[in-house]
Amino acid sequence: MAINQFADMSEEEFTQKVLGLNTELEKQSTQAAPEMFRYSNANVPAKMDWVKEGAVTDVKNQLIAVGAIEGINYIKTKELTSLSVQQLVDCDHAYNMGCGGGLMSYAFDYVHKNGGIDTDEDYSYWSVDLACQTAKQGNRHMVSIDGYEEVPKNDTQALLKAVSNQPVSVGICANSNLQFYSSGVVDEPSCCSQMNHGVLVVGFENDGPQRHWKIKNSWGTGWGEEGYFRAAMDAQAPSGTCGLLQMPAYPVKKTAKNPEHSELCGYFGMTMCEPHASCLCEYSFFDLVCLSWGCQAH
Repeated sequence: MAINQFADMSEEEFTQKVLGLNTELEKQSTQAAPEMFRYSNANVPAKMDWVKEGAVTDVKNQLIAVGAIEGINYIKTKELTSLSVQQLVDCDHAYNMGCGGGLMSYAFDYVHKNGGIDTDEDYSYWSVDLACQTAKQGNRHMVSIDGYEEVPKNDTQALLKAVSNQPVSVGICANSNLQFYSSGVVDEPSCCSQMNHGVLVVGFENDGPQRHWKIKNSWGTGWGEEGYFRAAMDAQAPSGTCGLLQMPAYPVKKTAKNPEHSELCGYFGMTMCEPHASCLCEYSFFDLVCLSWGCQAH
């Protein structure tokens, strides 16, 4: 337990302002349920750490589903790209509720059906609901996925197999133990009754006196172990520590291929060139600053 940025919040304030998983949302239209768990025959090492493997970006604010997509994209392409949380906040309103919360599976479904997601550099995070930037949503497909799958629930071995192959998004029930967490292994079977927060399992230690998961949170590097926490693997509850075995899911990316995308021209990106075209400066100020941009076919 420690004094942190949430120390002056009541439990009710903490729940309303910080926690972002909304399990009351009912899925109405998504891809068909997966027929199989692709990692059912995977080998499980003694330990795994996707942070050390280079597949995890810096700690972000909320919408941990983005981290799972960043992870599988790195595994397939060997390029670590920080993706846009704000695009999901602004544009994924078919089922999710922007800053009002949502589900990881909805976010995966949105990215899949949209044809991809933009980068954080291009579509930056503002921490509020804004109007969807439809041009970027439609044309800046920097990273794509082929769908998502769910890990068999309440199954430690299944989650171990999945995390051995990629970071996995999970839902948890966060309470004061996490609100004031500073370090160590969280070992509480039933933190609370309602799933209310999404996190990313990025590794584990599967041997030793206290087996545990390594988990990336979304509350900044000043919280916990530089933005991460550890959760006991052998919790005395079928659903795992704080319910983390109840709804694990991961994005599927079959190849390294990402969509061809449009190119933004100039510092402010006011001109956008379609795929198969590149930016061309039409008028400049003494060849120092471009005043007008156009597009040139490849």
